[in-house]
Amino acid sequence: MAGIDEKQLARLSGECLDTFKKMPRLIDLDVSEGDSLIVVGDSHGDIDCVRSIVHQFYEAENGSTITLKSDNTRILFLGDYVDRDERDLENLLYILSLALRYPSRIFLLRGNHEEISMNHMYGFVNNLELRGLRDWYPVFERIFKLLPLACRVRNQGIFCCHGMIPAMPGIVKLRDIASLPAAARLEQWDPVTVQLLWNDPDGEERPASAENIRGAGLSIGKNDLDEFLAVNQLRLVIRSHQVFPAGYRFFFQKRVLSIFSKPNYGMYHNNATIAILHGDGRIDVLSKGGCDATFTIADTIKLT
Repeated sequence: MAGIDEKQLARLSGECLDTFKKMPRLIDLDVSEGDSLIVVGDSHGDIDCVRSIVHQFYEAENGSTITLKSDNTRILFLGDYVDRDERDLENLLYILSLALRYPSRIFLLRGNHEEISMNHMYGFVNNLELRGLRDWYPVFERIFKLLPLACRVRNQGIFCCHGMIPAMPGIVKLRDIASLPAAARLEQWDPVTVQLLWNDPDGEERPASAENIRGAGLSIGKNDLDEFLAVNQLRLVIRSHQVFPAGYRFFFQKRVLSIFSKPNYGMYHNNATIAILHGDGRIDVLSKGGCDATFTIADTIKLT
């Protein structure tokens, strides 16, 4: 693992705090004709795979010069940048640097692993300790606290988050998400935040939502999905949070798309997957095996 310059770390983290404190809890974007939005799922420290995404679709390197391949391409990351990989600090710093370099084109959401109890359990805190950087964790905790929780692609009716839509006694509206308080730790989160970061779609696609086997959040059923989409005038949910052999899975007649962008995650031999939203309503699901491979189209849907 390469050494980290603490002066550069201080500069980067200070800029992040200044930038993210201005971010809304719900990001609103549009994908117009000729534009594209790349949606990236869990990366969990896999900086090689994240770089391969950026270099294939967004940036080109020529020696020490970095140029954008297209002014019409943006990237939305769905969270879980750290834990489960010894390179999670490098991955986090690389993604944060992208967001600072391109503040109108790179957007970051919070995942359930941007939280202290998960970071103690799954490696990020330990990795900082091994590198003599344990005292920096409160700074990262403050950054995590400020990350947006969800994104709406307005003109296409798409809702993006890390976990899944919330299901409460009263239907949660997008304006409710936009007004959620920022909190650092799981025990401080309001119920909607917990669900946005921890929920899953019901694997059997049953009508009713039920308790999630994760111990936090719910498994969302068809009824709650139907109501959330209808009330908020949405057509599709794109989320991450779960690994599948193909790297992705559709639920509920292709009204939920789940993607995972770290290949060969833990004991799994899964593909890495991303989604690309086009201005004409086409959504390409791209997949690859290892990080040396190239993303190719595995599936396509068209919003109608």
